[in-house]
Amino acid sequence: MSGIYIHIPFCERKCIYCDFYSIEKLSWIDSFVDSVLREIEIFKKESDFTETSCFDTIYFGGGTPSLLKISQAEKILNSLYKNFQISPNAEVTIEANPGTVDKEKLFSFKEVGVNRLSFGVQSFFDEDLKFLGRIHTSQDAIECVKFAFESGFENINIDLIFGLPGQSVKDWVKNLHKAIELGVPHISAYNLIVEKGTPLYELVRNGKVKLPDENEQAEMYEMTMETLESAGYIHYEVSNYAHEGFE
Repeated sequence: MSGIYIHIPFCERKCIYCDFYSIEKLSWIDSFVDSVLREIEIFKKESDFTETSCFDTIYFGGGTPSLLKISQAEKILNSLYKNFQISPNAEVTIEANPGTVDKEKLFSFKEVGVNRLSFGVQSFFDEDLKFLGRIHTSQDAIECVKFAFESGFENINIDLIFGLPGQSVKDWVKNLHKAIELGVPHISAYNLIVEKGTPLYELVRNGKVKLPDENEQAEMYEMTMETLESAGYIHYEVSNYAHEGFE
């Protein structure tokens, strides 16, 4: 079994900590999708890999894949199923940023074959979100998760980041409890990494932003394990926690 990853490199606004390839030229999305469709056809013709493998995961990452129109996501999925051997029980994930989807769009993603959502929440504190350059609020994130459940999704992930400037251990644990309270079966909890070439790197290097020290960040990680495991989540990978069967 293998997995297919589709990178959708578009964002309404690039976050100050992100070093993944992404651009803000949303007018390019249509031509990009056409290129992805051609690339799928080329890969099918030129790779022996596709003849011997069955794919059991499809993952739309980014960037912000939820900026795709439903018709665009459907075209890509249809092409993948046409050209590759996809398991009938394949897990099909799309990363979604709160602020780019509503209940109707989430339901439509489900209708075209997406069965797992990964929300880039990062924090339930508005001051953190503003600092990071996120386009959503805490309330937007909460509503999106609720809309996802109401749209019929059961397999939902929330991304959260600890080690943010000014973040206390107490605030971090509040983030975890909010995620638990929302009932999502999967939580990805990442320690902030300051990557060269990002605006955050320059802010930290110039002393304009101070991060929690190593001891504080270590305590946050320990509290992550303790809090989520006590809530029934399995710690199956360094940054990932899930209810049984949702790894």
